[in-house]
Amino acid sequence: MNLRELIDYKLDIKKEKLIGRELMIAEKPVLLLGLQEVRNEDAYYYRLENGSDSEEDEYITILYVLYEDEPEDEDWYEDEIEEPVTRRQLKMEDIETPYQPQVSGVEVFLAGDKSFPVSGMTNGQVWEFFSYHQGHMISSAAKAGVIPDNWLYIDEQRLWCCEYRLDSEAFETEWNDMACSVDVIMENPDIEIFVGKKFQMHPGNDQEPIAIPITDPKGQLAEVIVHGLHVEVFPGWPDEEEKKNILAIEYEAPENLQMNFFRTDYLDAEQPDNEGGIFGMISESQNPTIRYDYLGLVPDGFDETIEIELFSYYSFEEDEENEE
Repeated sequence: MNLRELIDYKLDIKKEKLIGRELMIAEKPVLLLGLQEVRNEDAYYYRLENGSDSEEDEYITILYVLYEDEPEDEDWYEDEIEEPVTRRQLKMEDIETPYQPQVSGVEVFLAGDKSFPVSGMTNGQVWEFFSYHQGHMISSAAKAGVIPDNWLYIDEQRLWCCEYRLDSEAFETEWNDMACSVDVIMENPDIEIFVGKKFQMHPGNDQEPIAIPITDPKGQLAEVIVHGLHVEVFPGWPDEEEKKNILAIEYEAPENLQMNFFRTDYLDAEQPDNEGGIFGMISESQNPTIRYDYLGLVPDGFDETIEIELFSYYSFEEDEENEE
């Protein structure tokens, strides 16, 4: 792309319509900034890169929506943990923290008797994914006074912008003169339930299965069968010479429940800063209830009896469509 093409592309906003209307989605305020009709970036760059003979550009309609959320940058959090905290304490806090419903997708915007299905969406923090068209929309809305003052003073790291692709008929609707709502898909929580049952095991094929009774989310008795411990050898990353020995626990459980096993000494140790983790779950094709959980790295020839804890389990449910 040469400079002329770049300038033409950046200036190419065929239409713009400001809205500045606040709605509630999952009990959180969002601000409908406005609409733009812009060149389809994917189709435009594809034509340039592939030398297409067609000079006709495809245009799309985008609805810009602002919302406030926590930033992804961990350094944002001002409260630092002063006293040593174990992994067990942090995991218990996660279990005890009430689940906050999350929106996993927006399907339809409704304005009066008009409905506008979403055919595509992009999302990102304003400060990190600031585009020309997005900047033009925010600037136009601010100059026109359609952004409420409380939105103007939100920290840039907490401000996110969604771009929803709608039908061009959205320009013909007076969004501020009609009742507006949104059809969304709510993300069902992966419910974590504490178990806290400990047992001892050593690697090898000469161990007896261990049965652990649990109560499922509906209050019914269920059983987890631990078949054994195995040391699996992983080749490591391409730039690493040494292979990795990973301790895996093999277990059988109800299909909709995922167990969380840990070494007891791992749970009771202090949580290091910026700790990574090893996790894996594999289902045998012959029996989908047989799975593996990885307990961490071990040295060559590892053959120790260790204490393991079935700390908790997750209960998975299918997502359902909800209307807000």
